Amino acid sequence: MRSSAALLALAFLLAGCSETDETAGTGGSGGASGAASGGNGGSAGSPSGGAAGTASGGSGGATGGAAGAAGSGGGNGGIGPSSTTFTPSGPITLVSGQTVSGVHVTSTSGPCIKGDGVQNVRITDSKIGPCGPGSEGVGVYLYASHDVRVDHVAFDDVASALYAQTDPNGDIVFDHNLVTRIRGPMPRGQMVQFDDIHGAGHRIACNVSDQTVPGYQAGPEDHVSMYKSGGTAQSPIEIAFNRLRGGGPSTSGSGIMTGDSGSEYLYVHHNTLVETANVGFAIAGGSHITFEQNRAFSPKNAYSNVGAYVWDQSGVTCQDNAMIGNRTLWTNKDGTSNPFWDGGNCQNTNFSGNVWGDATLGASIFEEAYAECD
Repeated sequence: MRSSAALLALAFLLAGCSETDETAGTGGSGGASGAASGGNGGSAGSPSGGAAGTASGGSGGATGGAAGAAGSGGGNGGIGPSSTTFTPSGPITLVSGQTVSGVHVTSTSGPCIKGDGVQNVRITDSKIGPCGPGSEGVGVYLYASHDVRVDHVAFDDVASALYAQTDPNGDIVFDHNLVTRIRGPMPRGQMVQFDDIHGAGHRIACNVSDQTVPGYQAGPEDHVSMYKSGGTAQSPIEIAFNRLRGGGPSTSGSGIMTGDSGSEYLYVHHNTLVETANVGFAIAGGSHITFEQNRAFSPKNAYSNVGAYVWDQSGVTCQDNAMIGNRTLWTNKDGTSNPFWDGGNCQNTNFSGNVWGDATLGASIFEEAYAECD
């Protein structure tokens, strides 16, 4: 994510308390640090990674739904691979129509798997990582590619798990994956990042990102980052049923960051976020972005700031978004309750049924699996 001295000066100015939408006004219940704004973006043409994903089926491609993956993964409630033995593999360059399965892919330089202009691809039931050093060592890097599904894969020791860049055609799916030891450095550090990705059929669902090794190299930034990316009115990018935990040492990271430099048509629902560094989830710009029935919790730690915010950080259009039925309990690094911040510069935002400061939330919510992912 981006930061600036001017925005950093706004950090932690206001103290928060438990509120519902009816009592929270502009400014919400606490200030959101400027370091929490936006996302990292991507480097055009760089074979390095953030991450992107969703849950759909298909034997080689991505078309389908979360239910299409049910039963094909074992362990951890169907998250990650079902196989216990894997064929060792060096880096893989994808071709259209390819299925990658049953392998453990590692790389000493650059991405473990990369695809340039490919379609009708599936990567499944495998392990990925460690990948090359530095920001180029992502698990799966896609450029100008579509109809790609990544499911039931265990990622470990990667700059990012999936970085998908520059494609208008749709159907990138990342589902039922287990991601550990995201190491960065920025601009990488994501489970999934979309960078200038558009079209229908995108889905990131039923993944577990568990970054409970704080300080593992540069560490994670945003677990999920939507940078200049969006779906369609009929088929918004869906981000659902993910369990995301951990962050730091970055003080600008988040669980789910949307709207960085403009996004549109995103539906983010039923996600669980625990101690995801600076921010739980946020709308940092864009339009037609809905967060519904998400939960975020953090106690005081060295990186924590605000549970959720709506605040245009990019100077782009920010309007016609929604926060519906979300719950947060978040304590900032100063020990002050800071469950939500409304920057007041996004037009026509629908706030309904949210509980900002829900004392029933705790760290154990991360262990609650979603039945929709079975």
